[in-house]
Amino acid sequence: MLIPTGAAERYQLSAERVRDAWVPGRTRGVLLASPSNPTGTSIDPQELQRIHALVQARGGITVVDEIYLGLGFDAHFGHSALALGDDIVSINSFSKYFSMTGWRLGWLVVPEALVPVGGEAAALSRAVSSDFNRYGKIIKETGIQAD
Repeated sequence: MLIPTGAAERYQLSAERVRDAWVPGRTRGVLLASPSNPTGTSIDPQELQRIHALVQARGGITVVDEIYLGLGFDAHFGHSALALGDDIVSINSFSKYFSMTGWRLGWLVVPEALVPVGGEAAALSRAVSSDFNRYGKIIKETGIQAD
């Protein structure tokens, strides 16, 4: 389910909104992006900590899309959600930070218990990678050298 936010909240979730929207037996976790696209706002670290504590208390998973984290300039918001503990799922990417438009090259950091699931997701993402990523892999694996 999507939880609406607005300008008053800087278009970011709050623990209160997550608590109010949580449906026991149906809700499994929270996915949020910080910094978010298209607003560029980041969630306050203390609010993220409150959301994560709430999700943990309900036996859920906190997933944070941090793809734009390296593009912020405010040190207050420049910390990975991984600092909250080893039970966070973090999604990140080389593509945005290194201006690799279209590459879709990134990684997941997952709790150890989710490594098998993360491996399945990675296998699916490799199955649909772009042509030039596949050619790069072929070149790397065959040892072909560019002139």
